[in-house]
Amino acid sequence: MAVDGDDLAHRLIVEGLAWHDRRYGCDPGLAAAEAGARVARRGSWVDTAPVAPWDWRASERERRAAGKAAPAGR
Repeated sequence: MAVDGDDLAHRLIVEGLAWHDRRYGCDPGLAAAEAGARVARRGSWVDTAPVAPWDWRASERERRAAGKAAPAGR
């Protein structure tokens, strides 16, 4: 999707606000944008141990299946 001539997915990845999920396509431009955001520690890459969205969702499914309460602060 383009906004004002800018590819929104690319812009979000450049800013560190989205991750490039290689399971759904191997776009070298998106991979490079993510690598640049990681090096520059932008957005979610400021965290020293960021968790990929798909990993977080999987852990949440496991937590709910085990009947555990949500972590404090949520």
